[in-house]
Amino acid sequence: MNIQEFYEAFPYPPPGPLNTIAIPGLPSDFVAINHYVFGGRWTRDKPFRVLVAGCGTGLSVTAFGQQLAAMGVPFSMLCIDVSSTSLEIARARAASAGLSELMIFRCQAIEALETEAAYSFDYIDLTGVLNHVEDPARVLAVLNHILADPGGLGVMAYGALGRTGIYPVQDALRLLRLTTKESVPAARALLRNLPRSNWLRLNQILEDFETISDTEFADRFLNPRDRAFSVRDLGRLFGDVGFGLRAFLPPIFYEPRAILSDRDFRDRAEELPAVEQWYLAEQLQGSLYKHTFYAIKSSDPLQGRIDFADPDYRAIVRGPIHRHLANAFAGQAGNRISIAFQRDSQHHSMGLELSELEIKVLGRLNDGENFGEIRIAFQPGILPQVNAAIERVCKALLSVNALLLEIAPG
Repeated sequence: MNIQEFYEAFPYPPPGPLNTIAIPGLPSDFVAINHYVFGGRWTRDKPFRVLVAGCGTGLSVTAFGQQLAAMGVPFSMLCIDVSSTSLEIARARAASAGLSELMIFRCQAIEALETEAAYSFDYIDLTGVLNHVEDPARVLAVLNHILADPGGLGVMAYGALGRTGIYPVQDALRLLRLTTKESVPAARALLRNLPRSNWLRLNQILEDFETISDTEFADRFLNPRDRAFSVRDLGRLFGDVGFGLRAFLPPIFYEPRAILSDRDFRDRAEELPAVEQWYLAEQLQGSLYKHTFYAIKSSDPLQGRIDFADPDYRAIVRGPIHRHLANAFAGQAGNRISIAFQRDSQHHSMGLELSELEIKVLGRLNDGENFGEIRIAFQPGILPQVNAAIERVCKALLSVNALLLEIAPG
């Protein structure tokens, strides 16, 4: 099977009921896009032009469309995919959500957009696609051609280290001619009897291979075109086409200082260029299964940067974690706590140390409150210290992806 035939046979993600709409997730979450691509300055009344390059069965893109509609953001969305089966499901899902007039679906490859200069998109979703195209560099060049400036991509690409064990199994199944839809039962039986020494069994992230659906199983092990990337691979690939990598998410996984306890090693890490710092963290983590990140196209090196001195920025708090942290600091004598969290079945922890002033700032962060309002709560004589505290607290919450920033509407 070629890649088109594969996704005709296995529309992905597994469709489920049409009225099932996912919660908007990264990278295609408008608040996150605004923060990382546009520095929080995209006003919600400005038309937003979106390309979904590989929409699959439309679960996540419909959730994205519903989020934009609920926020009152005027948008248009072109969704393309090589699988007509997947597109039929995606169209029905969009219709069920009442979005048919705002979302256009077309069966075509990304490369076919190369000649359509009339298109100019503010944001391009490229989730789970770069792993399966024939020529990633050509695809990125096409997307660069049709992306507005300023504009950006939200990308999810497979991580090489976390997928350790998948590719030898793929090769083995090909050698045994287990490559068709009918091959799934035999392939499952083969994998159930793999030696305990096989990397697929040693990789805890992949230990669910016996219980996942047939579609998930086929996508993981029978996909005819599948590649994974390191952060360094992605830096070179996107840089060669003219994109700049803006941020990997959640940032805590890509910060060497969150892993390195030795101060000298931390100092050495911080001397490295940004991509090499992210790559170092990836190598130290050793288990990142996928990379979610933003890339920007801009001649302005400040695109997407936050000015923490701007009083008009407001904090968009994602969940109650800021309150949990404030309570944790208030409930113990010292100014350092440990944060534990989980991703891809892996447990992680980080230490967070804040000053008394920073703890007070943390306690004042609420959805809709802008920096100017926070500063008013403190004495004017300590404004420089308050500004520094706001920046440090925001960066700490950004690190665990618990907060984003945008310019408050007038």
